[in-house]
Amino acid sequence: MNNNKRKIFKPLSTKKKLLFVATAAFLFSFSCSVTATAAWYSINDMFAVNHLNINFTTMDISLRLGIRDNNGDIVFKDEYDEEELGFGDEELDEVSGMYAEDWLNEDISSDIKVPKFRQPYRFSSNHRKTDYAEGGYVQKEFFLLSSQDCSLYLSDESYFAPNLDLNHEVAVNEGLNEDELNNVVNATRISFYSEDKYVIANPGIMEETYYGGLLDLHADGYYDYEDDKEIIYGQVEGDVKYKDEVLPSSLPYEDSNSVFVANHKDNIQLADVENTNIKKEDAVAFDKVTINLDEGNTTNEPLCILHKDEVKRVVVSIYLEGWDLDMIDSIQKSSFDVLIVFAGLYNI
Repeated sequence: MNNNKRKIFKPLSTKKKLLFVATAAFLFSFSCSVTATAAWYSINDMFAVNHLNINFTTMDISLRLGIRDNNGDIVFKDEYDEEELGFGDEELDEVSGMYAEDWLNEDISSDIKVPKFRQPYRFSSNHRKTDYAEGGYVQKEFFLLSSQDCSLYLSDESYFAPNLDLNHEVAVNEGLNEDELNNVVNATRISFYSEDKYVIANPGIMEETYYGGLLDLHADGYYDYEDDKEIIYGQVEGDVKYKDEVLPSSLPYEDSNSVFVANHKDNIQLADVENTNIKKEDAVAFDKVTINLDEGNTTNEPLCILHKDEVKRVVVSIYLEGWDLDMIDSIQKSSFDVLIVFAGLYNI
């Protein structure tokens, strides 16, 4: 684990304006344990990086990070330990951000609203909207306080990265594919909810993810079907479209380690996935929510806006998107590190 990612933060300037970046940081180490069929993750060894509050001597500018204490009061400190952050031996399971408009449109205050994620289909008989997951993801409520108006980003120091040493050790000892172990980051997501907006960022290879499609949940080598028609799972807007054809004969797909890869069953009407309106994930690449500390300015959209001396609540969620095509069964044991550094961009 690399604790040397921190640098000295200093005022930044351009020809036209003076920009300040203050930071608040926390670091997680994820050790993941996944079964070959259920994609089940475990987390441990979490801790926080200090220097959560950076003050500039030349200007009275600071960005502070707060959490709720055991009494529910918001407290701001210069550093937190693992116990204070409230993380324990939690387990990550694949969930999905589909149907986010349901919780986003709930008539409750943004002061208490939190993102909700959907269970995997193996827990549900509903082909569309599964129940809300009661766990299986990491979620933490943070409070940010700035001494001046600023736009909130992540610093470009922030990262999601496979732990190459641990994954290599596991691959050698257990005969697993090291590349697949390191690929787990591609299926992870980090989201930020505030009263301003909801942002999902993809820290892996940015590819389009759709909240729906064909699945082989029965692991029989064929896409699932019902009433002689293939099933399209997920967030379908409108009716499922079907092709006017069936396959006369087919063999099951063998050696698949993904529910996304199978063959079409013979004498079953084929679903027309391309012409069915499946909701697409509204996510951005991780570098689209970051700011370069050396340059200071950016064309990226901020996560939210902080106003002088006003506390802003931000809910951070880290989860595994079950509809990401990198969520394959062969990822059995994987480790990766996450460093999150909030950065405030000031225009003084």
